[in-house]
Amino acid sequence: MCQGLMSLKDFSEMSALDRIKLISRILCQCAPGCREMITIPSLRCPVVRFTHHTTNIKCDMSANNRLALVNSEFLQFVSQLDKRIQPLVYTIRYWVKVSQVAAGSQIVIPRTWK
Repeated sequence: MCQGLMSLKDFSEMSALDRIKLISRILCQCAPGCREMITIPSLRCPVVRFTHHTTNIKCDMSANNRLALVNSEFLQFVSQLDKRIQPLVYTIRYWVKVSQVAAGSQIVIPRTWK
């Protein structure tokens, strides 16, 4: 069962690696649908990588990647301006994955589109 609270101040004072380890522990305890959990302790941007069991969606979660958040917000904004943007982004990201143009090519869908 999920229990124990941490203040926002305590969380913000933790290192990025400690934050992602905490997030990983919370996911293990409180999100039984998350499988194949791996903590990747990168110096630049540590992440916890897992697969959502029910949907088989592979996910990466970071505690401090502001650029990814800004990118998602921008894509949501432009997709509201023109409904053709969202399918275009899906198509480009799929093409990147299958052609392996980018290192670590993955289909990443902005969280705001789900």
